[in-house]
Amino acid sequence: MNSWRTALRIARREGWRARGRSLLIIAMLAIPVLWLSFAATALGMFRLEPDQAATREMGAATAQLYPIGNRDAGTPKDLPKGSRIVPIDTQAVDLRSGHGGALLTGLGLPVDDPMTAGMVTMNSGRAPAGPGEAVLNDAAAAELGVGVGDEVTVGDGGRKYTVVGLAEVTSTVQSRMVVAPGALPATRQSTPERSFLLQTRTPLTQDQVGDLEAAGFSVNPRDQISGAGMQGYLAIGGGVAVLLLLEVVLLVVPAFAVGARRRRRELALIAANGGTPAHQRRIVLADGVMFGAIAAVAGTVPGIASAYLAVPLLERHIFQYPVTNHGLPVAALLTVGATAMFAGVLAALGPAVTAARHGILDGLGAQRGAVRSSRRGLLLGLATVLLGVLLTGYGARTGNRNLVFAGIGAAEVGLLLCTPAVIGLVARAGAALPLSLRLALRDAARNRAAAAPAVGAVMAAVAGTVAVAVYMINDDAARAAAYTPALPTGYAAVQYTDVRPDPAAVTAALRSTLPVEATAEYRRVSCPAGAPAADRPGPGCSITVAYRDEDYCPLGSSARQPTAADVAAARTDPRCRGDLDGNTSGTLQVAVDDGRALTVVHGERTPGVADAVAVLRAGGVVVSPKHLVHNGRVTLEAYDGSDRPKERTLTVRAYALDTGTAGFATILPPSVVTRLGLTTRPGGIVAATSRTPTEVEARALADRLRPDGPTAVYDITVEQGPPAGGHQPVLLLLLAVAALTTLTAAAVATGLAAADSRPTLVLLATIGATPRVRRLLSLSQSAVIAGLGTALGLLSGLGLSLAAMLAQNTTVAAGWPPPPIYPLAVPWTELGLLVLVPLVAMAGAGLLTRSRLPVERSPSLR
Repeated sequence: MNSWRTALRIARREGWRARGRSLLIIAMLAIPVLWLSFAATALGMFRLEPDQAATREMGAATAQLYPIGNRDAGTPKDLPKGSRIVPIDTQAVDLRSGHGGALLTGLGLPVDDPMTAGMVTMNSGRAPAGPGEAVLNDAAAAELGVGVGDEVTVGDGGRKYTVVGLAEVTSTVQSRMVVAPGALPATRQSTPERSFLLQTRTPLTQDQVGDLEAAGFSVNPRDQISGAGMQGYLAIGGGVAVLLLLEVVLLVVPAFAVGARRRRRELALIAANGGTPAHQRRIVLADGVMFGAIAAVAGTVPGIASAYLAVPLLERHIFQYPVTNHGLPVAALLTVGATAMFAGVLAALGPAVTAARHGILDGLGAQRGAVRSSRRGLLLGLATVLLGVLLTGYGARTGNRNLVFAGIGAAEVGLLLCTPAVIGLVARAGAALPLSLRLALRDAARNRAAAAPAVGAVMAAVAGTVAVAVYMINDDAARAAAYTPALPTGYAAVQYTDVRPDPAAVTAALRSTLPVEATAEYRRVSCPAGAPAADRPGPGCSITVAYRDEDYCPLGSSARQPTAADVAAARTDPRCRGDLDGNTSGTLQVAVDDGRALTVVHGERTPGVADAVAVLRAGGVVVSPKHLVHNGRVTLEAYDGSDRPKERTLTVRAYALDTGTAGFATILPPSVVTRLGLTTRPGGIVAATSRTPTEVEARALADRLRPDGPTAVYDITVEQGPPAGGHQPVLLLLLAVAALTTLTAAAVATGLAAADSRPTLVLLATIGATPRVRRLLSLSQSAVIAGLGTALGLLSGLGLSLAAMLAQNTTVAAGWPPPPIYPLAVPWTELGLLVLVPLVAMAGAGLLTRSRLPVERSPSLR
């Protein structure tokens, strides 16, 4: 204990002497502490126990009942003795005010009922009492720009509400309106969905649950509601924290290494006076303990404060529900503080071990630095890299992502272990380089305890960024390749979902909002008067192309496990195309058309369109995909919606037209529909455009056709092409993090190397070197750290990610359909930006370094 007390006193003295380096270490160690304390405080504030979650969801009820299949099962009967029921209505409502509009969820429930206690908390005003009164939560009031006493109107103008109070809906912070039971507006498109709160004297038994399910209700018992699990947040936050901690430790190690190196004479004198290697290690480790403790406080306090300040953002964008409590998670914060001290000790461990290995004469003499790397460390690093490659490949082949991540992590650790040897190898190859680069490589090789962690920090950041960037680019490309458009890119279609459409209004809306060149109407199969489904237009009556057994994908109904050969063959089989296609922007239903709509959608000059129009006008049909047409004909089946076997079949001439789109897969002439005993009704309008509409134009069309919100009478499709992966912001963030890490590591290592190479600069000044040499040396030192780390990161990240995706592509699928094939594309633009970062670091080092060479006598020169 006395030796630790002495070591800490020495650490305090040395820290005060080298204040710049001390502040740098504290600031770097405080970064992960700030993040961890922020995360721990936020998770503590939003943690929900099961009973808290149940109260927010169902108040004081024992269970919540939902009609199975959204059917109207009425009010539950045969309930346990002493039970009580309260109905809850839910409805999407489009509200308008004089200041704005909001599409929100309306709740119809008795706010003052003891059973709903905890679901709604009144902040001001009173609970709604009549059918024309409403309560809004803060989000809805802000979106509509209203307060207590103001009026809001339902989008169609059919109903008005007076805002009588502002409240907190405890289950969410999204916009909500609360009204009295039965006071929600019903539109012709939808009606409120009703569920029930059930309160019983004792928890429901399995038999009682079974009786309720048999009566048509799904039961959500209170005792089966779990709290808001934080496992996902803990996993993400923990992963980020571990990576950040690793990066910080790697960046801080050079500072400890330089500090230990500058104290070699002091440590040697301690050894000469009876100090043991353990004493020397303890003195260096005391720096880590002291700086870790200071960083724990310096990071924890602002982390806690920032979590409290960020509560509104966390409520709105992360957790989606109001904060639970404002207490501090003391145990978690103490763990964070201990983590900071552990990080400090871990960063000082390598320099401490190295310092203890030097003999007394080495410390008092002029010998400086290492001359070779540890062979044991190199062999261990190579073995770890090999293990990481094997784990990555096996994990990709078996679809085990945990193994893939573990393999990539192991490979990165192995590369870190190999970094000192790589630095030595590069230094040996630098004999033909200019003086400044030779000196920079020599210093890096001699002081690998400081240079290797800095290079490793850059390598880890760049490798991780490259791996994620390559994966995201290839994932986007694979999804785009599997995408099937509904229409040609830029074209639009408006399908009628109501029996009373207004084609003239739809055409006017299309032409006024989009760059429309031509429009055409098409019709849809419908039921004639007297048919079983005559009162249910649309899907009640239909005409489909009959499939033969040989028309189906052979793997779709295969009972055996497909082999790699089966999957490879199925990828080129046109019958399996539907299974391989990815998401689309929408599929138009079977169209009834005489050729005009087909011509507008695909153009007169498109190969096959003119022949397809001729077949339609001759009484034939147009079908896609091609393999459904046999000897120029297909068999059609007609259904009347009565759940009976097909009533009529008809074999007609068919033309196979593969347009590469999902829309209009089957086109029927009106005469065929009549022959099958059915009729038609307006289906919609398709529009050809001169260019791809912007998102603003697409929203303008939706606003024009859907004044009552998204549940109105038109289904709108504007083909924008494959959906964007949404990865660009993530890539930019990763690139920024990698660039910041590279610049930070280069700046830290260059500054420390400049301070450590002062004797070399004095010698250069003595022999007549010009001031320009100092700038070139600083620039070269930055080039060694940033350039070598970036090069290793690019190679390792690119190699590992491509290897993982190649292994994934060759994986035998466990079923059908298989995952998309990665094209193994390389994001050259993003990688090019990373290559520029070392140049920026070098330029910064050259510009910010003072040119004047020191001329004072160096005590280390003998």
